[in-house]
Amino acid sequence: MIKVLVTVGTYKFDELIKKIDEIASEKKIEFVCQIGQGKYIPKNCESFSFSTNFAEKVDNSELIITHAGAGTIYSLLENKKNLIVVPNVNRVDKHQLEIAKYVSDN
Repeated sequence: MIKVLVTVGTYKFDELIKKIDEIASEKKIEFVCQIGQGKYIPKNCESFSFSTNFAEKVDNSELIITHAGAGTIYSLLENKKNLIVVPNVNRVDKHQLEIAKYVSDN
């Protein structure tokens, strides 16, 4: 079974977590969701707001689905992790769209 970590950083991205929770109910994928300040708690996978052993969770994951936070992306690329970057378009400043486009282009 593939192990997937989903991370949204310190903010919230309930739309992404809800979608992952739907997928987790149907597939044979082990999801672990870091939900930040989100209000939605997944029913079909492990979740946590913040973790002191986040690096261990990253190391134990084969794939990481992440918000388009520059620091998070940079750290995961340094660790040579397979990524799927999903911009949080609900943020006021929309900078995650620009970051996701940059990652996609490069």
